[in-house]
Order: sequence, then structure tokens, then C-alpha cells
Amino acid sequence: MALAHFLVFLLLGTMPLLFSSAEIDSDVVISRLYCGPNNFLRCIFDVGAHEHVSVWEKGIQNRSNSGSPLGVKTMKTGKTPDKCKFLNLNELKMSLFMKTSSPLEPDRNVIDVFLAYLTEAGEVGVNYGRVADNLPDPAKVTQLLRDNGITMIRIYDTNSEVLTSLANTGIKVMVMMPNEDIAAAAADPSYALQWVKKNVAAYHPTTQIHGIAVGNEVFKWRPELNLRLVPAMTNVQAALTRLGLADAMKVSTPIAFDALKESFPPSAGRFKDDIAQPVMKPMLDFLQRTGSYLSVNIYPFFTYVNQQPGTIPLDYALGNPNPGVLDSHTGLVYYNLLDAELDAMYHAMEALGRQTGARALKASARSAGPARGVVVKISENGWSSKGKVNKGMPRSRKLLDAGDAASIANAQSYNNNLIKRILSGNTGTPYRPDANLDVYIFSLFNEDKKSADPDDTENHFGLFYPNMQKVYEFTPSVFKLLSPLTFIFTFDRSSYSK
Repeated sequence: MALAHFLVFLLLGTMPLLFSSAEIDSDVVISRLYCGPNNFLRCIFDVGAHEHVSVWEKGIQNRSNSGSPLGVKTMKTGKTPDKCKFLNLNELKMSLFMKTSSPLEPDRNVIDVFLAYLTEAGEVGVNYGRVADNLPDPAKVTQLLRDNGITMIRIYDTNSEVLTSLANTGIKVMVMMPNEDIAAAAADPSYALQWVKKNVAAYHPTTQIHGIAVGNEVFKWRPELNLRLVPAMTNVQAALTRLGLADAMKVSTPIAFDALKESFPPSAGRFKDDIAQPVMKPMLDFLQRTGSYLSVNIYPFFTYVNQQPGTIPLDYALGNPNPGVLDSHTGLVYYNLLDAELDAMYHAMEALGRQTGARALKASARSAGPARGVVVKISENGWSSKGKVNKGMPRSRKLLDAGDAASIANAQSYNNNLIKRILSGNTGTPYRPDANLDVYIFSLFNEDKKSADPDDTENHFGLFYPNMQKVYEFTPSVFKLLSPLTFIFTFDRSSYSK
């Protein structure tokens, strides 16, 4: 039979690809995936009339240099060809998950090819803030998200129009209980229950709500609510349990990085005294008990622009190549400011006597006794592309020159460095080398009402202008895969007997 060539462009962020019998012969089955040397992924394509994938499992298992199989099992009853097409995907940390109909039926076989990132890799989302008067409507924003392969967002409320527009898209969303509702939710479990019914259960699962943030930076902006924060989180969690949603989403609360009284060197990281024992310790207990995570808003940008001049090199803050900074207490060398700030948070958590992150996960794997550890997720992170920095308390703030920090070039460098790193699976830190990490980039749009002064850097953190044009290119298209890939599937069916 003539040589059949199948050219499939697995472009970034595409929906599952469907191949009907008109495009692929029914006896051609993608049967096995192997992970080869240097963690390369290799696909083996077999031809056999009776061979099909019998079990479809997500996940990577037993990677080794000898080529261990991924979590896709096969059942073989036909002959295995002596020639297979290997596709070297280099070090792109992604996997293909495949399933076929069973048994195979000529002219009716459909193969769904699903793209997903490796479970070891973190996930990148975007904060969809709406503190502006010139943004596109939510339906257009949802299409913008899909067009750019953005699959995870965080919003700062439970806006009905936004949540409805996200229905049936597969885009994961973290919603937020406003700070103003915390006191009532803490005082009255029935209030928390009604809030969850109205603002979460009413949309799930059509809209894929996967997290609830109880407030945002409460310690910083509403300190009078500090002691009510964990009770509010507890009542929201109880409401999820009562409604059968506790396995579908997690409850957390984003804290500002300035919840730390010390952050350098990273090993000196400690929470402020007024929140350490009264709030953070019970919060970490809650997060560990519920299998949730600590959400932290971390901005190396603001650390850099607020430094004593000459203290922090720009390349170190951006994550560009640099000589590194030594933590003399641990002997660990840090090559970007974000890692140093993350490890300061881990050290602060440990100072409260709580096992965290990868270390606790390893401990729980050795024994059924220890509870799971608390990992850190970055709920806000980004770099401004323009403007001056507001310094001082809210009522006395004034704009000061940010020097060379706030620029399109620096914002592009920082965010692309970050996103490529996360999607490549390089999510660990010097102190937590095995830690996973999810990140939400702030923000989707430039928001013109974040500050009354148009020159404030707060108004210029967006990846897009309000007209939905990019502020700068994501090079490569980092929200999808690390680069466009072309897979050429070549089968010579005449060389195989059936």
C-alpha cells in the first residue's frame, strides 16, 4: 500500500484534536508513549488491526533513562511492527494522553489526542482584574483567553456575567469572597453557606470553579479582620462540604508578601509578630487539614524599586543570568529574587513549627501518620511596563521615579522568564528543589482605575491593553506550549502483516 503521511500541527493551546476515519485509517492506533533519555518524551506509533489503548490514565510513571512507559497502558492482540516512528519532543515538559474506541470498528474509529502539561510542571494563570472603565465585555474577554491559550484565571469577586461567560470553556477560575463579607461569614455559618450557594454552587460545574479566595491581602488592608479570617475560611469550607463541593475546589486567602517582618536572607524569613501565632499558625493548620495551599502575592518588581539603591541587581530581579546571591546561613545561592522570596516564606512557615511543601509530602509518603504539608501558590505576580511607583501609606502616597525598572522590555523579560520556567517544570527553589508551583500573572489588562494618577505603575501591569492588543509579545507563546511543534506521523502499512 502506498505510503501514508499524516501531518498534524499541534499548535499552542489547541482543543483536543479529532481524527475521523476519513483522515486516519481505523487500524492505525497511537498505542504507547515512552519517556526516553534525558526526560525526552517519545511517541511510538504502532500499526495493528486489533491493537488499541485499553486504559487511559493521566500522569507520568517511573521516568528513567531506559525509557519507562508513561501512564498510558495498552492491550495488544495483533502483531507489533518492527519499525516505529520516534518523535523526540526535546525537553518540553508535556505529555500526550490518548484514547480510542474499543473495540476498533472500521470507518467509525475516532482518536482523541489530548495535550496536557506534565503533572510535575506548575500551571500559569492570569489575574482578571476589572478596576477600569474601558475594558471589553466578559464574552470578548473569554474569547481572548481562549485565543491565547490561557486556561486558568483568578477574579476578585463572583461576577455573574464573568462566570457565565466562562461556562463550558474548561477555563479554571478562582473566585473571591470580598473582604467586606468576611466578618459575616466568620460569625454565621449560614451566611457562608448561602454565599457559597449563590456565588459558587450556582455556576459549578458548568463553570470550572476550582478555588475560593476568602478576601485579599486582609492583613494589609483590613487588619481589623485578622482574627476573623480563619473562622470565615472554616465556615466556607464547611459550606463546600455540605454541598458536596469540597473535593472540587480549595479554600485559601491571598496574603501580601509584607506579612513577613524579615525576608533577607531567605533563611531569616519570619511572619510579623501580630499575625504569626494568632492567625498564621491556625491558618496553616486549616490549609494542611483541608489539603489546600497558602496563596501569596509576591512582587519582585516592588522589592526592586523600593530597595536601597544598588542593593538588588536588575538582572537578579528579572530572573536573567547573573552571578547569584548567597544566603550565608544556609550556603544556598539564589539566582533570582522570586526564589529568595519564596524561600523566605517557606522559612517563615517552618518557624511556626509546620512542615511545608515537598519535605512534608515526602514525609507523608513514608508514613500514613503525618498530615500533608502546605505548599505555596503565587496568587499575584508580575512586572509593570510603565510609570512611577507610589510610596507611603494610602493617604500620604506620592509618585516617585521607578528608574529604569518599569518598562515594556523589563516586563516582557520578567514574565516570559517566569512563565517558561514554570511550564518547563523548573518550579523548585534552592531550599525546596522539589516544590511544585502555580502562578497567577498580574494582570490580564492595564487597569486605568487602579490609581487616580495615570502615571502610577499600578495601572500598567497588564499583558493586554483594553483594546485587547498585547502590550508586548509573549515570545514564545508561553501560555500555550513552549513553542509551536510540528509532528509528522508516517506509516507504511504495507510492511506489516495482520
